Amino acid sequence: MSMYQSDFTEFMNGFLKQNPQIDSERRELRLTWWDRKIDLDEQRRFKEACVPQKPYVYQPD
Repeated sequence: MSMYQSDFTEFMNGFLKQNPQIDSERRELRLTWWDRKIDLDEQRRFKEACVPQKPYVYQPD
């Protein structure tokens, strides 16, 4: 008994078999945007620089 696979899953599996470089590009781009070291000093400075927002921003003064 085989597991059900949607048409999209079958398409993606076939596409990735035909284009193996896509997976390495995906991993490289993930490193660019997501898997970064967190700079705690930069985060602290960002939080200190934020201006507090009023509770209801759409109400005119």
